Parts: sequence; structure tokens; C-alpha cells
Amino acid sequence: MPDWEHLRYFLAVARVGTLSGAARSLQVDHATISRRLSALESEIETRLIERQPKACRLTPIGQRVFELAQEMEEGAHAIERFLDASRSPLSGRVALSAPPVLVANFLVKHLAVFRRANPGVQLSVSGEARRVSLSRREADVVLRLARPEEPNSVVRKLGRVSFGLYASKDYPHLRDPSAWEFIAYDAGFEGVAQQKWLMRHCQVAGDGR
Repeated sequence: MPDWEHLRYFLAVARVGTLSGAARSLQVDHATISRRLSALESEIETRLIERQPKACRLTPIGQRVFELAQEMEEGAHAIERFLDASRSPLSGRVALSAPPVLVANFLVKHLAVFRRANPGVQLSVSGEARRVSLSRREADVVLRLARPEEPNSVVRKLGRVSFGLYASKDYPHLRDPSAWEFIAYDAGFEGVAQQKWLMRHCQVAGDGR
């Protein structure tokens, strides 16, 4: 069986695409990444990565090993999360990621109560709209407006969010839906629930301008 530490370094290279980038992500030197990768390929007697001047490219076998290694990593992290959750009383550091709007309008008013109920938990809250990965340990808990897609995540529905259209009372086309204009999110929010909802209503109301 391949050494998991070798596989961990291989995963970093496969994700970033360069030895130097993998070294930065793991906070080690370039030589350590190269040595671990060579050791893994020697151990399994198979070339996994083609080293090019400015990038590293996965071989066909390397791509499949990458997929399987990610599943191993997700399983290991799932075990770790399960064991952490089974300990009582709750203690340790927990990184929570949520969209800025939920942090500002929902989470903040509950933090004091949570702190009093769980004094042993050091909670770090990050307000960010991007999709973070639990399997890569970018966060321990993720609060999102859409259902997570990572297959090994434990998912709970916390509530329902309603969306609506808003305009000034002085808007000249208030009673003419065909002339309505909309302010939407940028392309980075194309897949989020509120953007999808707005796009549907733009098409119903007019030409979606």
C-alpha cells in the first residue's frame, strides 16, 4: 500500500499544478515535494506526473490515482470529524465559513449565546461567498444558501430563506413589468440560489436587462 504521506504531497501537486505551488500550500521546501513525489512513483513503480518546465501534468494513471486519493482523504477527514463530534464536552478550534450576509444578519447575534454554552470551543468565523471545501479542511463547518455537493459531507437544513424584488416608490416603470431593469450579482455568483431566483423573475418580467 502506498505511503499516505507520499500521497498527501502528490495530492497537493495534482491540485496546484506546480511543485513550487504545492510547496507553498504545504509550507515545505521545493526539494521535499520533489523527493516525496519521486518516492511515491518509485514505490508503486508507475509515473504519475509529467514534470514540465512551468507545470506538472497528470498522466492518465495519475489522474485516476488522484481521484482515488481524494476519496481516501475525504474518508480520513470524515473519521476525524466524527471523533471530534463524539467527544464531550465540546472543545477545540472550529472554523466556520458562511456568506457575508448570513454572518452579518444572522450569526453575529447568536455568537454570545454560543460562547456561553460552549466555553471550550474557539470559534473562527469567516464571511466569504466562495465555495470552500470541507474535504481539504478549508473549514470545519460551512453554512450556505445552497445544498453542498461534496458526497461525504453531513448536511442539515437549518431554515428557509425568502427572496423578493425591491424598488423605490418613485421608480418610473413601477407598474410596467416589461420595462423593469434589474441589478444582479456578477458572474461569480452565477450558480447561487439568489442569482438563479432573480434570473427566473427577470425572464418573466421582461427581457432580463
